[in-house]
Amino acid sequence: MLRMSLLTIWFFLPFTYCVTIAAAHPAGSLPPGQLHMENRAPGTALSDTPVLPDTPACPETPLHAETPVHADTLVHAETPVQPLRTVIQTLETESGYRFLYRDALVAGVRIRFELNRNWENALKKELLAAGLDLVINERRKQIVIFPAGDAGDAGDAGYTRGLVSMKPLTGYVIDEQTGERLPFATVIRIVPREQKEQEEQEEQEEQEEQEEQEAVRLNGDTTSIKTVPIHLQGTQTDLQGRFRLDVPLGEDLHLRISYIGYHTVLIAVSTEELPALGELAVRLEPAPYEGKEIIVQAPVMQQQSGSGTEGGLIMNGFSPLGESNAIRMLQTLPSVGMGTALSDGAFVRGSNSDALQVLLDGAVIYNQSHLFGLVDSFNADVIRTSSFYYDVTPARYQGPPGGTLSLVTRAGSLYRYRGSAGISSSALNGSLEGPVSRGRASVLVSGRTSLLGGYGFPGTEELVAWGLNVARPNSLDNGTVTLEDRIVTPGDFAVAFHDLHGKLFVEDTRGNRWMLSGYSGFNNTQQDALRLVRSRPVSRDAPLVRENFETRNRWGNRSANLGWYRTLDPDRSMHVRSGISYYHTRYLKEDFPYQRPGRNLQDQLLFIHPYENRSELTHWYVEADLVGYRSYGQAGRQRGNGVPEASTPGFLPSLINVQSGLALHGYHSAYLEESLNRPRYYRKSTPLLLEGYLDTAWKAGEAGAALPMELQGGIRMQYFSDGGYVRLSPRIRADLLTETRVSPSLGYSRTYQYLYKLAFYNQTTSDIWITANEHQKPAAVDLWSVALRTRIARHWFFRTEVYYKYQRNLRFHEINIQSVQSPLEGAPWFADNSGYARGVEFQAGRSGNRLSLTQSYTLSRAELSNPRLNEGDRFLAYWDRTHQFNTLISLRLFTGFRLDGNWFYATGVPDRLDLFRSGDTRLGMYSRIDLSARYEVAAGSHRWVMEAGVYNLTNRKNPWYKDWVLAVEQEMQQRRLEPVQVVFYDLGFQPSFSLRYFLDP
Repeated sequence: MLRMSLLTIWFFLPFTYCVTIAAAHPAGSLPPGQLHMENRAPGTALSDTPVLPDTPACPETPLHAETPVHADTLVHAETPVQPLRTVIQTLETESGYRFLYRDALVAGVRIRFELNRNWENALKKELLAAGLDLVINERRKQIVIFPAGDAGDAGDAGYTRGLVSMKPLTGYVIDEQTGERLPFATVIRIVPREQKEQEEQEEQEEQEEQEEQEAVRLNGDTTSIKTVPIHLQGTQTDLQGRFRLDVPLGEDLHLRISYIGYHTVLIAVSTEELPALGELAVRLEPAPYEGKEIIVQAPVMQQQSGSGTEGGLIMNGFSPLGESNAIRMLQTLPSVGMGTALSDGAFVRGSNSDALQVLLDGAVIYNQSHLFGLVDSFNADVIRTSSFYYDVTPARYQGPPGGTLSLVTRAGSLYRYRGSAGISSSALNGSLEGPVSRGRASVLVSGRTSLLGGYGFPGTEELVAWGLNVARPNSLDNGTVTLEDRIVTPGDFAVAFHDLHGKLFVEDTRGNRWMLSGYSGFNNTQQDALRLVRSRPVSRDAPLVRENFETRNRWGNRSANLGWYRTLDPDRSMHVRSGISYYHTRYLKEDFPYQRPGRNLQDQLLFIHPYENRSELTHWYVEADLVGYRSYGQAGRQRGNGVPEASTPGFLPSLINVQSGLALHGYHSAYLEESLNRPRYYRKSTPLLLEGYLDTAWKAGEAGAALPMELQGGIRMQYFSDGGYVRLSPRIRADLLTETRVSPSLGYSRTYQYLYKLAFYNQTTSDIWITANEHQKPAAVDLWSVALRTRIARHWFFRTEVYYKYQRNLRFHEINIQSVQSPLEGAPWFADNSGYARGVEFQAGRSGNRLSLTQSYTLSRAELSNPRLNEGDRFLAYWDRTHQFNTLISLRLFTGFRLDGNWFYATGVPDRLDLFRSGDTRLGMYSRIDLSARYEVAAGSHRWVMEAGVYNLTNRKNPWYKDWVLAVEQEMQQRRLEPVQVVFYDLGFQPSFSLRYFLDP
């Protein structure tokens, strides 16, 4: 199968080349229609409600081929030949018309055109010669371009009036400047309705006043905006930037399309025009301030009313080293347990950090960060957006117990060359993108390399030693001031990492899209140290001497992915992708601390011995998805024999979306460990994972119904070859009263995990992945949740959710139990652990242009149990925190400047040295304040972004964990090494900066 994937890539490469250089003759289908769109200049204030016409639209008379051509519109031979897209841009600037067209349709088309008073007929003639046609709406100042001969009939498209109540509208959202598809854009259908309550009227008047003030600020225009009370229904674009909505017959369609970093667009389409519309291309103009956002996908975190901030997290905030960190930003959510700075995972609702899966364009990232979790292992310049599923994960994702973070890279500009360069506290980065064939193919290359080992940013040496657990700061330092009393003295160090991304995007005139992407990452940290040990032969009276020891942590990753996407018809689409990745690690610590239990908890024998592990993982996959839609309405759609389908009562759910797919994964993993109890442990596995899934969406209750409801149900079937495991993963979620201010939700899911990351409680090593086998069952988790979402006012929201999670067959390394007297039989990890997590989450806040504020609180408990520990009774997980508070505030003080603040507060983690005796002893509380400032300035095609931040502003010594260490004790004339208990601290005060330059001609 690996050979088949490579052959697939080899097969498509020459075809891709041919597509990019071929002459563009339009094909495909975009039936004409008269589209109403509010034409606004960039930066104009936009209303959150539709602008409705005062009078009905006058009927338009489109130009026909037989329209007589006047003498002054004839195109002479000396008229310059120009690209059609250039002509469109000129006309949009000079005439004020907005053009609607598919990018691949006009790409490569060149016409003779000269702007004069009868340019419409001249343009029509030239388009017909190129196989295109157009429809002009003079009142709305809009022109639709489509393939000639595909005008169709407004009554066609497979619908019969009177037999259906809904019509489908499909489209996609793209960047106006680059042509890139925008995933997870918010598409809201705005439905006018009568004013029912005085509260709604007061809210509407307040909204109008705010919009008028915003219009004055941006444009100096005091014209009032006419609005009417509305209710909202909507969706989001998929990974390809595509959306689909069902529109009731007899109703005009008003859409509001928004995306973070872009100006919102309002669109109006009459009901007579809907059957004639093909895929609607909606172009959004970038706003002055562009950010990268993590879209949180869960009932309690869904966006409301198209807000660009509710349900989203900005990725480039609160980074200790000036680089973005998506994993760290997840910790600002109430559902994610607070971790330390030196950690590369997230504890999602009581799950261990290895249960979080990170995807990059659909491929699994097996190491999520550089430098012990301080920097993401991917360059933020290439990330378009991402989504985080932590509750009931849709069946189209594997959905491990800790959720799924799906990252999507940018496709590159289809029209012009762009670039960026930047420097930060830790890295130098740059990117270049541009068209290979304008409008049809683009390429993006981006790279980043570390600077810490070169110029020696202040604190780098301490940071590397901290991460590798070499003289890590602890409570013993408070009374240890002389060199003679220090057990470990750091020496030379080395640190290096790099990332390289590349992506090729190709689209033809029929809507086929190919994406070929690749990634390469590398990380290496090394630290030498002098350590105080007893001279050999070791005895109680042997003198203390200093010896040199080395600690090294290294990993590398390479991957390539090929994807193909095709829209089969308005109701069906297909997506096929394949890829391969290779990941390898090495960790060595020559003075690894071991602990042998004594007669009691205060009698411990501590000593050091080398520890080393190495691992490799090769993963290849082939996946295919088929998505189908069905119109939602009481009458449904017409069958092929002309008989309408049976109607569905409004109070019963109707099927509106079906997505299914198959996937085959192959793994080759190898793990080698050399330690005190494992002189040479080696394990290799080559399992296969076959998956199939069915995902459905249902809807009940027409607009304005008493009990509107949305349901999502799916099931994922999995077969794992090592052990012959067959598992079914059901998932269901219900959102009730979706049209009201108070919307409850409930859900249940069962998911499985087949790959596991081994981690030590006190080490930040490379991610080492192992697989389930015939002796150790896959991990399983059942999750129940109930949520309540409330929209208090236009800018204010409140959410709460209660969850319970039961986990089985979790993996932990034997080092975590700190016992070398009774090593585990077989593998050095045990898989018979159970987990129990429960909690209640609260989140409230305000989202606005000037001020955004979010306050969250979580009350939770995470417990574990194992038959060999604590006599089988439950004990607290080492990451458990009973109370967790988080405050986020964002201020935009003036144009281009934003100030962000973050305050964490949480109860301490359990004392692992006292865990089985009392089970309720904790370390001190955790409290941290982070600040970040961002200033952006633009001049023509040049843009600069400057950021500065401070991590742990108060330099507070936050407890991380408690452990035994050796300390120097003076006894008479002899110095001895005795075990003592100390508390280790998290990262202290850490300033950072970054400067980025963007060229966008």
